Amino acid sequence: MQVSLRSLNLPLVTAGVAALLRVIRLRGFDGTNVRRRLAGFPHSCIVGILVFQAVTFVTLDTLSANPIKEKKVVSDSKSEHLRKVLDIERSEIWTRIISAFHDMLRAPGQTEWSPARLQGVLGNAFNFEMRKGGGDVWQEGNLDWWLVFETRPEAELGCRIQRFQARQGDTCDAESRKIKAAAWDAVRASIDRGIPVAAWAPMSRREDSARDWGLLVGYDETDRTYIVRRRGGEFNVRYDAIGDADPPGLFCVLVYDGSEPGDVSSTHVKALRNAVKFANGTRYDTANAPIKVDARGFAAFKLWQDAIESGSSAVPGQRHPRSRGIVQDTRSHSEVLASLRRYAAAYLRELTHVFPVATSELQSAAGHYDRVAKAVGKVHAVCVRSGRDDEFTVSARAEAGRLIATALQAERDAIASVKAALALIEVNE
Repeated sequence: MQVSLRSLNLPLVTAGVAALLRVIRLRGFDGTNVRRRLAGFPHSCIVGILVFQAVTFVTLDTLSANPIKEKKVVSDSKSEHLRKVLDIERSEIWTRIISAFHDMLRAPGQTEWSPARLQGVLGNAFNFEMRKGGGDVWQEGNLDWWLVFETRPEAELGCRIQRFQARQGDTCDAESRKIKAAAWDAVRASIDRGIPVAAWAPMSRREDSARDWGLLVGYDETDRTYIVRRRGGEFNVRYDAIGDADPPGLFCVLVYDGSEPGDVSSTHVKALRNAVKFANGTRYDTANAPIKVDARGFAAFKLWQDAIESGSSAVPGQRHPRSRGIVQDTRSHSEVLASLRRYAAAYLRELTHVFPVATSELQSAAGHYDRVAKAVGKVHAVCVRSGRDDEFTVSARAEAGRLIATALQAERDAIASVKAALALIEVNE
């Protein structure tokens, strides 16, 4: 592995150098008790600090950066290519934008951004939507495929991330080509440092190509192609073809460009406020959302419960194309919702270290989200027992309805605790 200055943990470097300079200044400072206290501080200890810092820097870099595999390949034209590919495995995290961010940030050592923390800050952990009749809903769709482009959540991650973005209709062809060329340079530089890159729809026309967020893990300079890795395999795509195979032709590449001091508290306060907005169905303008649903937040739980207890099914116009009937749709809803609320609970428990003044309230909210996950997990079990029939039995409908009502109450209790936590945090800011 190559150790490069740009991939070192800069906050630790800064802190170490500052501590060392302070020791040196104190040793040379005259006329205070400090000099006498440090008179016995030998030069060998200073050398020890230097050695420790150097070893620490190299160790951190070795742990965080991904090794690069260089491979020579021969193309159909018999010309020799040099491919550079990072030796990295994709994380198994629900929603691909979270997975892409996590894998990108993990490489330079931004390990505080756990899957739960990313789910919480980006909002996925608190989202829930529903269609009339309980029809299938793509829960992450409006967040990962739309809101991320409107709100630029990478600004909340405490690091510099370059965004290269262009959209057909909004950007002229000449400017779009410039943006893609600049991204090509930035991506290669990032991969050379051992850091993969998050990209929107790094597509080819192959069936296994990524039609949403993916990870650029390598490049072939001769072919001018990126190597895209996703769960299930990898493929190549030209640097200027990203997004072109998918309307509306959106190009977006996010390149990590170093850590920087940020207001951690404000990031998480905003996430908690957004959790309340998600629950009330006011997180974003529903009129502009590309994926249409009939209810969000608390109202989505109630609509889901009513659909099951009434025995009604979604009419064709309200059903998602993938919908397989109320039993299978409910099974999908419960599985996804349980996963999201477990992330919500884990995120809030992480925040007790950020906001110790609100530890009790955050722990309480986390416990309520655990209750949500447990209740909808039981709904999933009802669906499994019901098999693949398109309708619930009368007893199964009643049981599932009661469980969703329990989940809704737990959701309300969680938000009440989140509000209480916010009140304490804001008073103590």
